[in-house]
This record gives sequence, structure tokens and C-alpha cells, in this order.
Amino acid sequence: MGKYTELAKDIVAHVGGKENVSSLRHCITRLRFILHDEKRADTDYLKKREGVISVVRGGGEYMVVIGEHVHEVYLDVCKELGLQANDAGMAEGAGGVKKKQNIFQRAMGIIAGGMRPALNVLCAAGILKGVLALVSMAGVPATDGLYTLVSATADAFFYFLPVILGFNVAKKMEIDPYLGAIIGAAMIYPSIQNVDINVFGHVVNTSYTSSFLPVIFAVCLAAPLYKALNKILPGAVRSFLTPAVTLAVIVPISFVLVGPVAKQLSVLISTVINGIFEISPLFAGIVVGGLWQVLVLFGVHNMLVMFAFMDLMQGIPSPLMAYTALVSFAQIGV
Repeated sequence: MGKYTELAKDIVAHVGGKENVSSLRHCITRLRFILHDEKRADTDYLKKREGVISVVRGGGEYMVVIGEHVHEVYLDVCKELGLQANDAGMAEGAGGVKKKQNIFQRAMGIIAGGMRPALNVLCAAGILKGVLALVSMAGVPATDGLYTLVSATADAFFYFLPVILGFNVAKKMEIDPYLGAIIGAAMIYPSIQNVDINVFGHVVNTSYTSSFLPVIFAVCLAAPLYKALNKILPGAVRSFLTPAVTLAVIVPISFVLVGPVAKQLSVLISTVINGIFEISPLFAGIVVGGLWQVLVLFGVHNMLVMFAFMDLMQGIPSPLMAYTALVSFAQIGV
């Protein structure tokens, strides 16, 4: 029996039972349920229950606030639900009809599903890069052997990000995650980066290393084709022909058409967000600083954070991250 078994049983019972849970994940302090019917959850009881700090609803999720030991509670809740827990803090698979979500909720879910399982490793890579900066200031040359290896380790996450995102988004879209990883790997294959590629008279010269949206769009495009092929192809050839056809169709389309559109969209979003900050940094800081904890409270801050990550991964400073960092220090003071 786990340390939080009784609490886990009570939480499951009062979110409507395991048949009411579509999926479960956790962040730093919260169990984040997607429920088939939130009306079946006894929110008043959970708010008063010892071991539960509060209950928050937002972004299509039913969030039970636990505290810093949330992962331990999450593991026991997964046991009660009969779900397969993992270290990334995500579990899928409760029975029943999936809850319908609007376009914004689905988009946020896909982006979060692609990035959230890798956030711990992202933080690790960022810490290593910070340590390298300090070591460099202390006089260690960049040509030092150990420095070079650690630098490669820190940069690997960002360089190969499309592979990681492809894997995670494919899992979120309920297709073979290794297919998503191969789509990401194909889009950053070294010999086709920043070279002229002529496909049916259309010349493309681009690179998708360290990119964010292109592989997400590519895997989202691949998912319906993959599922359709799985239904119509004979069982004897389905296992290898479905991924073969999907890759042959999706990778060229994604590299030549979908990728450039996604990159332009990411540039546009970044320009708009950063432009707002440039118009009046003081006003933007007041608005972001005043509303950020409210957005966090309702769990809808993830979308803005993801776009800030897009800038950082392309080497573009993010004013949004600067302003939200101040909020974090203010929260520590409180």
C-alpha cells in the first residue's frame, strides 16, 4: 500500500469514479484530470478534504491541487484508476466516451502533450548551458574537451527537439510514437538542411533543427492518414505498409509545404507577442505581472509559455519569460 493510497481512493471516488476519468497528468503541484462529466465530481468535498489544498477548473481540466508531493499522490491515483503511470506525469486510457473539447482546448492539449513530458529534460539542458556560461566566464576555453562534450549534451535537446516533439505528439494523437519520431528526424536530416530541394518545380531551402511548430503540424497531418490506412489495409501488410505509406506521403508534404507555413506562423505569433511588449514595456509588464498568477491558477498559461519556448529555442530573447520571472520572485517573497 502506498503512502497516499487512502487519499488517492478518496480523490478517485469524488471525481466521479474511475469510469469518469478520461486521462490524468500532473504538473508541479496539481493532479490534472480530464473528466467525461465534471458535474459528477464532488468539488465541495474535495476542497475540504485533508491532503487537498484546493480544486481549480480551467482549460478543459479538473485540477486537484496537492502540493509539492503531487507525483507520489499521482502514482497512487494511477494505481486506483488502473492507468499506466510514467515519470513524465501523464496517464491515458480510462474507458468511456472521450470528452468533447473546443479547438483551443484541443490545440493546447496537443502542444502541452508534445512538450510537457520533456520539460524536465529541457530544464536539465538549460541548467547545463547556464553552468557552461559560468565556467566560460571563469576562463575555461570553449575548446576544452570536457566543455565541448557537455556543450554538445546541452545543445542536443534543442537541436533534436523535432524528434522529441514528434514522438510525444504522436502518442497524444494515438498513433505509433516512433512514426512521429521518424517524421521529426527526417525533417532535420543533415544533408537536406539549408539546401535547395526541387520538388515538382517548387524549390525549398530551409532548416527545421530546433524548430517547434513544423513537426507538430506534420504529425497532426499524419495521424488521420495513419488511422485510415490502418482500417483499410489488410492485416498481413498493415504493420509495415501503414507507416511506409504515411512517411512517403507526409514527410515530403511537411518539408515542402506544411513546414514553411508553420515556421511563418511561429514567426508571426512571435512578432505579435514581442511587438506588444515593445509598444509599451511598462504597460505590458504591469498587465503580465498582474494577470500571470491568475492564468497559472486556471492552468491556461501553458500556451503563452510554449510560444516563449519557441523564441528561446531559436536564440531569440523572450520578454515574456523575463516578466514572468519577476512574478516568480514576487511569489517567493509572498
